[in-house]
Amino acid sequence: MDRPYTPPPRLRLWNPNAFAGNPLDRASEARTDPGFVTRMLADPSSVIIPFWRGDPLIVDGRAGWLSAAARSAFPSSAEIVFLGVDRKGSGAAHFAIDAGGAIAEAAPFADIGRYTSLREAAGALDPEEL
Repeated sequence: MDRPYTPPPRLRLWNPNAFAGNPLDRASEARTDPGFVTRMLADPSSVIIPFWRGDPLIVDGRAGWLSAAARSAFPSSAEIVFLGVDRKGSGAAHFAIDAGGAIAEAAPFADIGRYTSLREAAGALDPEEL
């Protein structure tokens, strides 16, 4: 008797729409409060991911999250965007920062990883990071 094909568990959980399984709570009720964002940036558990010319930092095949203290390595005018709060684990606030405004020609933190196009990052990152 033929049984219907059941894909392995890993394939059943795979979402072909990269970045659609956001693990962050966007905190829509608080994100427009400047005090909230300032407090989250000051929280030592918060993390930032730099983007250089639109490409995210990737370190050892993973998103290149840096401690919020790394913000001091960027110009004070660098645009920073609140992405959300981790709802699956630490509760840490996540931010993106535009490293493209850095004065140096070399991308900040390129010595620890590589800035990769979003398309390439979507294919390389673990689905939990998308």
